[in-house]
Amino acid sequence: MTTQQTISGAKSFNSDWLPELARSQGFVLDALETNRAGRYTEEQVQLIELSGRKFLNRKNRGAWGALGISAIGFLFTLMAVSRPSPRIPGAVTGPGTAVQFTAPLISLVLLVIGSLVLRSSWRWWQSLRADLKQHKIACVEGQVTLKGPSLTDYMLRSQKLPQNPPPDQFAYLVHGVSLRVDPQAWFAFRGAAWAECRFRVYYVPSCNWPVNMDPIV
Repeated sequence: MTTQQTISGAKSFNSDWLPELARSQGFVLDALETNRAGRYTEEQVQLIELSGRKFLNRKNRGAWGALGISAIGFLFTLMAVSRPSPRIPGAVTGPGTAVQFTAPLISLVLLVIGSLVLRSSWRWWQSLRADLKQHKIACVEGQVTLKGPSLTDYMLRSQKLPQNPPPDQFAYLVHGVSLRVDPQAWFAFRGAAWAECRFRVYYVPSCNWPVNMDPIV
């Protein structure tokens, strides 16, 4: 199917809900023509980078916490070892040998874990920026299948957890490709007028984030 057939077909049967689809998914409808040509618009680049920074902040929150705890553990160990303790026969006046060994060991483990997470995040961010800079945009065609929890499960977990369930649980499956989306976009797709249509989905290959959907007939 040619691009012209896609465009004319889209105009013939979905011109009424295409803007609504774009709004619900956070797409830039005006960028569709540029995406068909294999490029991103400047507005899309800014939106994707903003989403990337938010994703990094959420992902790295635990890593920074681990690094903070490891630093506290090391400081505690240094203070405990360097602080002079009075010699009282038969009395323990400072942390035992097991504590002095365990505290720095746990701190070291947390330091390594936090560093690995931050390193992974930095590589992910570099890959994302490279895709945008080089205009690497991928596409896949087919029926969109929703992958994620039910609305009931989502509501129950939202009430139990201090924060909403991680957005990594929500995805669109298109011809074997899993595309990660946020929960709001995912639920907006369910039962919508376009839910049963076939699409050519444009996405960022380094993170599998969809940036636009082109209906096909």
